[in-house]
Amino acid sequence: MEPLAIATTSQPNKGEDIDKAIQRYNGFQDALNDAFLEMEDEVRAILIGLISKHNVWLIGPPGTSKSLLVEVISQAMLDEKDLPMGFFQYLINRYTTPDELLGHFSLKKLKEDDLQVRRVAGKLPEAIFAFLDEWEKGNSGTQNSLLTMMNERKYDVGDGTRKKAPLEIVVGASNGYLKSPELAALCDRWMFRVETGYIVQDKNWDRLLFDKDIGKTTSTIKWSDILLIRERADNVDLSGLRQVLHDIRQELSERRIVVSDRRWRNIPPILRAEAAVNGRTKAIDSDCGILRHVLWSTQEQKNVVSQIINKLCNSEMNKATEVKALADGIYQQHIEMKSSGVTDLNEWKKIKGGIEDLYDDSQRLDATDKQIIVITDRIKTQVEEIKDHFRFLVYGKKRNGLRR
Repeated sequence: MEPLAIATTSQPNKGEDIDKAIQRYNGFQDALNDAFLEMEDEVRAILIGLISKHNVWLIGPPGTSKSLLVEVISQAMLDEKDLPMGFFQYLINRYTTPDELLGHFSLKKLKEDDLQVRRVAGKLPEAIFAFLDEWEKGNSGTQNSLLTMMNERKYDVGDGTRKKAPLEIVVGASNGYLKSPELAALCDRWMFRVETGYIVQDKNWDRLLFDKDIGKTTSTIKWSDILLIRERADNVDLSGLRQVLHDIRQELSERRIVVSDRRWRNIPPILRAEAAVNGRTKAIDSDCGILRHVLWSTQEQKNVVSQIINKLCNSEMNKATEVKALADGIYQQHIEMKSSGVTDLNEWKKIKGGIEDLYDDSQRLDATDKQIIVITDRIKTQVEEIKDHFRFLVYGKKRNGLRR
């Protein structure tokens, strides 16, 4: 199977075609966000990863829909015949061999022609989209074979030569952070690192239990749309980001956060993809917001990187992300107080007032940005849940007073 080619022939209405492709892309993203609750960051990273051809690592406990999300996206990605693109998935363990991923050698070829030729049908070398679950558990042989596939999109045919694979993206998953130095090289091949977690909001938890369509979508997107968006992305002007990228690098250095040269080199396609799906031909500071999922390597660095991005990009999206983080903190406090049986109305007034102030802040942000709208709606749901509980407590106090 040969690598996918990107058409370069000019068409009279190519710009209009690309605009429509971006609209369909955004509609597909919205459908995924509705089907997979509180997984906006994961959805965004995988879709931008598809456009920029960079790999995504999902980090989180079992049962957070990591594999289901990847499977649904892969099945919804259609070729020109409206068939799903080639997909390969594998649960890796310490006994997994490279042959299980790349294909076993043909015994017939070995006997008849004395040649080692891999049988790659249905294996990673034929896939467009791959999902490697618990990839970190592989032995050294498996890890080394993955390095070449993930970085160069090539595999060992069997006679010492390497062949190009059509692989466009690899999504990996692990149940936690890794501390083994032996995995450092492979870790650096995952450009996106996104934390996944269990559902927090009560409203979404109710949907998880009673909405039969959770984790499902009928929405699809053509691979030709991804290729069109790539054409737009390839021509995005990044010159306006020189200063902010220099500033980000300086701040990271001061915080002793090391980003490899390979990682820096791979960042421009991500920024171009982010600008393109936001309808821009010239990137602006807010497009650097996606780097909050790119520039950290350890759990301790994650929040520091987000703070740096929020500080330096000074964009509507980054302000929205900061407001979201604060609102999530208050909402978590609400969950803990509720489970602990706290009934002090003064304490609850502080919680209610804090979340309402943050919702007001979110209302003053750009109401035309789809990602900001998602954040604002999320905070609105949190406000409604906290206000409902506050009213319940007030009613309970009044009822108890009447009984006395």
